[in-house]
Amino acid sequence: LKGEEVMLNEKYFSALNSFDSDSYFKLLVIVAGADGNICESELAFLQDQAKLMDYDLQAVLNKGLNLSDIKVQGISIVTKKIVIRDCISLAHIDGVYDKNESEKIQEIGKTLGIVPEDIDKINEWLLEYWAIIEKGEELLTA
Repeated sequence: LKGEEVMLNEKYFSALNSFDSDSYFKLLVIVAGADGNICESELAFLQDQAKLMDYDLQAVLNKGLNLSDIKVQGISIVTKKIVIRDCISLAHIDGVYDKNESEKIQEIGKTLGIVPEDIDKINEWLLEYWAIIEKGEELLTA
């Protein structure tokens, strides 16, 4: 099992080499603004991600982007799925996953060629993950 585990890690990290940070941030900003406002917690998430990736977020924030501005040809499947994962995370971050955010994520998914079922699976995976983290915090602090 260890050999298979190492191969999976190598495959994953190799795929990350094709990550497109510019498209990633543009799409996240579009989702953050889907409800008409980028709230403080959403902005903090974006800034934290930008800092981790040494990315100039301000330039993207000032553009007033629309989904039609994003050129999806050439965006790797890894980037596409990470975009969906982090768009869902971003939409949940203010505690309200509203209809506009959900619809915008579905629209982005469609544009990226990610089927709605896969978007739902990613959302369910994140909800399960967050529940496990919360349970662990409860166990450790009780």
